[in-house]
Amino acid sequence: MTSVLLIFAVLATGTVFAMQGISGGNEQLASVATVTEVVVSALPAGVAIVGDESLGGASQPGNSWPGEVISYGNIPVQPAREGTIVEWRVKIGQHVGAGQVLARLSAPPAMPELVAMLAEQAEGKARMRAQAETTKKFAEANNEQLRALLDATATNTNESQLIQARAAAVAMGRNLRTMLEQTLVKHMSIISNVSGISYFRYGSLNRSYGAIDPQNQNQYELQFMKLAEALKDQEALPVDLATGYFAMFARLANTSSGEGVTDINDMAREDQEKFFDMLADYRDAQAEITMKQADNSMAYATDKREVEEKISENEKMVAMAEAETLAADASYATVERSISGGLAIVAPRAGVVSTINKKVGDFVEPGMPVASIDTEKASERFVRLQIPSNARVPKAGDILSAVRPGFAQDVRKVKLTGVGTSLDTTGGYMADASFVTPVDWPVAASVRVFVPKESSTPLIKLTAVWWSSTGVPHVWGVSEAGRLFARKITLGRTLGASVEVYEGLSNGDRYVVEPTGDMQENMLLQNKVETEGTAGESTQSGGDEPMGGMEM
Repeated sequence: MTSVLLIFAVLATGTVFAMQGISGGNEQLASVATVTEVVVSALPAGVAIVGDESLGGASQPGNSWPGEVISYGNIPVQPAREGTIVEWRVKIGQHVGAGQVLARLSAPPAMPELVAMLAEQAEGKARMRAQAETTKKFAEANNEQLRALLDATATNTNESQLIQARAAAVAMGRNLRTMLEQTLVKHMSIISNVSGISYFRYGSLNRSYGAIDPQNQNQYELQFMKLAEALKDQEALPVDLATGYFAMFARLANTSSGEGVTDINDMAREDQEKFFDMLADYRDAQAEITMKQADNSMAYATDKREVEEKISENEKMVAMAEAETLAADASYATVERSISGGLAIVAPRAGVVSTINKKVGDFVEPGMPVASIDTEKASERFVRLQIPSNARVPKAGDILSAVRPGFAQDVRKVKLTGVGTSLDTTGGYMADASFVTPVDWPVAASVRVFVPKESSTPLIKLTAVWWSSTGVPHVWGVSEAGRLFARKITLGRTLGASVEVYEGLSNGDRYVVEPTGDMQENMLLQNKVETEGTAGESTQSGGDEPMGGMEM
């Protein structure tokens, strides 16, 4: 009779647990604890309930992980160059705008190399500007002459006018050749000791001229010899060689230094301008010839198109000269900024100064964070937490709880957005969680993130685990009728004499604490207990009778 009553008690226990398991969450755990306290004394020997704390004190430790409040709007402030902070113009908590000067660095010393570099850039800038002005004047004059010639084509030009134009062009070409020959002789007598153009060789140049730019010296000597060789042909007019030569001679004049050197800057400028003027006249004469020939052979529209193309070429030449001027200006500005610029530390965006990491007198380098600015937008804040590698990693979308140390009542819900796939330097997983509702917690504040109690991992006695022939961990579960059945489980951390079960069991399930080797699937636990308890006494016929003769 006692055995029958005991069987009814066990069945009632299972029924109560099953009914309570429907509610879920915190109510489920509370009901399991209550039922466990009532029926634990009525369980068969060696059987325990998952979540029962009475067997060896096995209890689930609270899962909580450290974290920090992070903000997308918290931007570090970094200097553009190295130097010593000499002034802070803002304080922590002050609102600043984008580009506002926050601090200033000390200026670097004026080294001779830097000064020489800046002077060279300034010289190049001035030279490019002068060449652009000369090109512009030439283009304007030539364009006016071309337009005048275009107007002249509106009337017929007879053959005699064409002959006169050709004669004038030939005369201008001869004058231009004569000017080039005379100019070479004049330049040769100043910058070298050679008595004749034909004797000028590589190395004849007095190296005091253009000493600052040796490369231009070499190019100048080569250009001199090329131009002299071209002028030996009486029919040739080497305009391109002459144009390059005058540019190199002007460069030679600008880079000359030392004692015994004649100042040839004015001469270089005057000779270059004279060459361009004569060249313009010569080209005008050639253009006039072309216009007269075109007037006799083609329509006015064709002549107009040719003139416009020449004007366009002149404008293109002017544009290129101006572009070179802009490039020289940019090069000078770059060098100037590298020497004396970047002393101001500015705010990368608008916001509130949240931290100042360096004080006046500290030496800083580019890329070093000296302060930070926060937009103070609650929607940009989130929690970055660290999960130990031996803990069960939650899934994205799980709702966790976060609390700041010292503010136990201010608990906020956070939603896990993702977990890292590799361990960090401390051996844990990094994860991010967004606040379900915006908070005003300060950036960089430490927090503690807790796993909800209803999602805590069940604990069982370590002695209850046995492994199959394939190495898969199992436990013997106990049904409501007292029969055994194998349950495959996934193990977690080992905590003393207990172990976490990630899959296969839940709080309230019954299992065998210390299984033996003769246990089998669907075995009636009552029969095994009776056999061991009677020590050889015969069992009743019909071994399927539940729990008969079992003593507690």
